[in-house]
Amino acid sequence: MAAARITLLSRPGCHLCDDARAVIERVAADLDVGWEERDITASPDDLAEYWDKIPVTFVDGIQVDFWRISEPRLRAALSGHDTLPRLPPASAPRPHLRPRHPVPVHLLADLAEQMVAYRSGLSRMSQLLRQRQRFDSDPVRMDVAATRL
Repeated sequence: MAAARITLLSRPGCHLCDDARAVIERVAADLDVGWEERDITASPDDLAEYWDKIPVTFVDGIQVDFWRISEPRLRAALSGHDTLPRLPPASAPRPHLRPRHPVPVHLLADLAEQMVAYRSGLSRMSQLLRQRQRFDSDPVRMDVAATRL
């Protein structure tokens, strides 16, 4: 078998990775191309870059798919009919993943407090709506309310 042209980025316990592995094994055997699998948990750079995209498939250093692996797309990439942006070499510096201008911590704390207040307000509103629905659907209460008018 030839050198690895297909690279699968995966992690242990990933059911989508199992599906992708089956597709890659089938295509690689059919076209007689080599493939390799790389665990993203073994590399902090891979983990930071691809943790939310796995499984990720590359053909000759070009990202072909992520999450769900398409067999026709993989075959097209191996035949050279697919034009996608190239993966930077492993030695290339990775772009910084943090925001250029970090948000001050006190603003994050204020935002968290506002979110908690908003969520508790929604909970109270839904509780009041449920009470109102129970009141409206209870015939005894409806009769009492009608006599008070």
